[in-house]
Amino acid sequence: MWMLGCDKEDIYDEYLKSAVFIKEYNGEEGYRKAPLTYSVHREWLEGMFEAIYECYASKEEFFKEEYGIDEDAIKIIRDNCLI
Repeated sequence: MWMLGCDKEDIYDEYLKSAVFIKEYNGEEGYRKAPLTYSVHREWLEGMFEAIYECYASKEEFFKEEYGIDEDAIKIIRDNCLI
């Protein structure tokens, strides 16, 4: 979502919605047995963004350095994924 240009708040919202799916898919028992495995926390995602920005000046630099995806490739991905 980040590569596609979505706002961070939208990314947080979608990430947090995954908690519902995780709980439904794994059930209460699965959650009780491994709560960290089946948990989502906004702070974890915020920490990821903070760690990236500690190392990189921009998300574009992050994608280029970590995945070899430059701005031209990002544009192609966006053109093919966004309607």
